[in-house]
Amino acid sequence: FRRGDYESAITEYRTLSEERPLARYLAFLGAALGANGDSEASIEASTRAVEADPRYGLAYYNRALVHRRANRNSRAVKDLQRAIDADLPRRFKNSARKILEETK
Repeated sequence: FRRGDYESAITEYRTLSEERPLARYLAFLGAALGANGDSEASIEASTRAVEADPRYGLAYYNRALVHRRANRNSRAVKDLQRAIDADLPRRFKNSARKILEETK
């Protein structure tokens, strides 16, 4: 994923999430799909991640980024707020706060 090989990441995380539908696998699948330009599939995977673990902040964060790119700012704001309130690493919380201020 970090090398920009989104197709391979999609394949890998799709397989992992089918074997074990953990929030982190679904969130990473959503991120890879979003980076590859498949916004609707990204939102779907991120939503499944939220359903698997409503406290997994990275799923909200990823979904917010896709909503923001699609100019769905009210949805992006809601997801950014949820991401900040959820379990999210500090660097993502800081990024979410910055994006939230820019989006409001």
